[in-house]
Amino acid sequence: MRTRMLILSAILSLLAVTSASALKVHKVTSQGLADVKMYVTDSAGTADCIIYVETSRGLADGNAKWYYEDSEGLADVKVYFTDSEGLAT
Repeated sequence: MRTRMLILSAILSLLAVTSASALKVHKVTSQGLADVKMYVTDSAGTADCIIYVETSRGLADGNAKWYYEDSEGLADVKVYFTDSEGLAT
C-alpha cells in the first residue's frame, strides 16, 4: 500500500510540474517495461485519481490531462494497464 501511494504521489507531482501541458503517456504491453501499472475503474468513487485523456496534443493542457504518445522516447511516463485492481501500483 505504501509503494502504491508513493507512485501515485509521483504521478501527481509530474502532473503539477507540467501544468502548462499534458503528461505524455506511452502505453506498454509488458509490465516489466512500465514505470507505473494502472487499473481503470468505472466508478469515480473507487478511483485513486481521475485523469482526462485528450485525443490530440493541442487539446491536452493543464493538470490531470494525458495525451497518448506513440513514441516511447518522447513520453514522460510508460504505463501498463492491468485487468486486475490488485496488480496496479
